[in-house]
Amino acid sequence: MRATALLVLLVVLVSFGESLKCYYESEGVKRIDECNSPDDSCVHVISSKFGVWKTCLLKLFCDDMAEMEKETFPIHVCCTTDLCN
Repeated sequence: MRATALLVLLVVLVSFGESLKCYYESEGVKRIDECNSPDDSCVHVISSKFGVWKTCLLKLFCDDMAEMEKETFPIHVCCTTDLCN
């Protein structure tokens, strides 16, 4: 019984691990953000239409950016490690 309780506690503690950290930049504001669920990647975009921006994003959306028109998102980087953007 004690082993089961210890195992449950360990699983709970591991599941509350640290969130992914990404640089945030938009309209002159710069900081480091902890990503909230479900965001699981960092993105860095350079666009003539939107300027430079960095933030947390769901990886699925990052993957979709590659399929969008190149004029809107000509340069974008998606990554999944802390402060990789």
